[in-house]
Amino acid sequence: MNFAELKKKALKFKNDMIETWTKKLVESSMVINKTEDLEEFIKKSQTKSFTSEETGITKEFIKKVIVIFADRESTFMKKSLIGLPVLITKAFSQNITLKMCDIKLEELKKYNEIKIIPTLVVFQTEKIIDVIEWEEDINKIIKSLTIDINKSIEDSIK
Repeated sequence: MNFAELKKKALKFKNDMIETWTKKLVESSMVINKTEDLEEFIKKSQTKSFTSEETGITKEFIKKVIVIFADRESTFMKKSLIGLPVLITKAFSQNITLKMCDIKLEELKKYNEIKIIPTLVVFQTEKIIDVIEWEEDINKIIKSLTIDINKSIEDSIK
């Protein structure tokens, strides 16, 4: 077997694995497939208050929810799904909940700010506070090595 054949087989194996893992991740809880599930997920963006019994001080915890809207068949979604577990972990470390969403644009009429797919949307108190629409800008956030997702989003909006 020569080098060209070996390279061809390795590339086919890589593409098959990407396709297999993409299918598995799309079916997992990391991806929202129904509008009802999307509504429930957005409700998690409510600000929560906590009053300490010892001190009587009330603290508010501002919750954010990030949804990355993408089409299941797009190369963007396939590439993004591979790094999604790492991105979800990064978000979790900052008290942010993150998921991808595979819902057709026509079904998202309630959200006027979502005009194209892919789009990254940040929700806070069930309202949209940031929208990033271009694939290149979303990829910068996804592939960013910085742990601070908020800063990455702010940098992309500027």
